[in-house]
Amino acid sequence: MNSTVWLVISAALLSLYQAAAMLPWLAALDVDLFRSAKRRADLLRVVGGTFAGLLVVIGIALKYTNDGPRLEFFGRLYGCVLHIQLIVDFFVLAFFALLKLWPKGGAVALAAFRESVRQPLYWLIVFLTMFGLVVSMILPYFTLGDEFKMMSNISYDMIMLAAALFGVLAASISIHEEIEGRTAITLMSKPVTRRHFLIGKFVGILLACWALTCLLAWTMNWTMYVKPSLEKLDDSTDPLAVMMQNELQPVAQRVAFGYEGQSFARGSVNWLGETLIRHGGLLLGFGQVTILLAIACALATRLPFAVNVVLLLMVYFLGHLAPVLVRFSAGQSGDGAGPRRLPGPSLRRGAAGAGVLQHGPGDHPHVRFAARRFRDLRRQSVPAWRSASWDRRQPTPGTPSAG
Repeated sequence: MNSTVWLVISAALLSLYQAAAMLPWLAALDVDLFRSAKRRADLLRVVGGTFAGLLVVIGIALKYTNDGPRLEFFGRLYGCVLHIQLIVDFFVLAFFALLKLWPKGGAVALAAFRESVRQPLYWLIVFLTMFGLVVSMILPYFTLGDEFKMMSNISYDMIMLAAALFGVLAASISIHEEIEGRTAITLMSKPVTRRHFLIGKFVGILLACWALTCLLAWTMNWTMYVKPSLEKLDDSTDPLAVMMQNELQPVAQRVAFGYEGQSFARGSVNWLGETLIRHGGLLLGFGQVTILLAIACALATRLPFAVNVVLLLMVYFLGHLAPVLVRFSAGQSGDGAGPRRLPGPSLRRGAAGAGVLQHGPGDHPHVRFAARRFRDLRRQSVPAWRSASWDRRQPTPGTPSAG
């Protein structure tokens, strides 16, 4: 077959991938398109029109662009659009599975997720962090060739802090206001237990934080791609991303054909490799978000917003200071002190992992400390949880009792 046939086949396959990725979120927007037989024609019209439009656009790009780097850039644009669709598909399928497997808690989680993403504060944090990621490209770091690494670390920290900030604020405000405003008691009158309410709130806000993280990771991919073109850096490559891109290069040869199609697919695969590697680092930071959000949800059932935020700030700073204090107390700061050890877990990325590799899975003092504290907390919290009364059976002043 000649090159034109391979070009048409490549454009058709690439268009088909985008059209298939739009089906889950299209079903979430309008379920009747898939359930009603009368609307099948509308479904075919939407999907078919999208497929035909993509086929024309990608075909023109492949036909009239012979430059390999430019084709890879067009493939990167294709990959970023597919990335956005896959993010939306993930949440659509996640809530579909959650509602099927856990109907009551899933309904609470879905309501909490919708409430979170509709808040102006959510999008304010998203856009401010995006602006910070863009500004980080032009900031001088004065690191003598390590600007790319410094920018990468700052981007990871900004994304983690943005997700943690929103999660803590949303949990502290939402849960406490619903309990104080008796909305939770109205919900408890339905066949929804306290466990469904609290865990559902936690899961919904956590997924909203993960959606925020995914959107900022998409922006981070572009900023890390543009940074080397602004400054000719000595070391402007991520070794892990390059390794992942090399591992995924055979995929580019299977999803498209011909020189133009494979060059186009190579740009999409490069975007995919960078996304997979950076999501690994984001998941490590998101562990801190999960811990802080869980503490915020637990404290919000008893404490007001201001006290909750202050306590969480203390937990965050003490968690990050713990490795420094441990090294200082162990005599590693050069003061010649004895091997004293300050007990306490660490929330810093990578600190616990290095210790586990050195001491073994269960021998690290932080692991033993966390296990001992968890057992004590479980023994103390279960009786308190059973004896707690959210409905506050004592009548308020001026309100006649039930008897």
